Amino acid sequence: MKATALIITAVACLALAGCGGGPKPVSPGSLKRGSQVRTFTAPTTTTIANPIEGQAMRCTNHGVSSGAYVPSAGHGVSGAADGTKASAILTLTRHSDGSLAVSCTP
Repeated sequence: MKATALIITAVACLALAGCGGGPKPVSPGSLKRGSQVRTFTAPTTTTIANPIEGQAMRCTNHGVSSGAYVPSAGHGVSGAADGTKASAILTLTRHSDGSLAVSCTP
């Protein structure tokens, strides 16, 4: 009888607590709604005139990929990944005029 009461009490407590059913925190690097990931294959160097701040960019090289999000004007960011047979380095440099220099290297 005590075991049954203990189980009922535990189930009731979990139901009342919600078992972590609250909203999940959003990652600071979340994709902006409606934006798509832009993928470049190494080696690539290009300039994008009007990029979307926060848009995900990806660099791939022989199955290895790295990524970063487009920074605000005047800032830069990079991402790197290393595999057993290849590596991928993505460097994003946002100029003061808003354009974005993209470098995807092995």
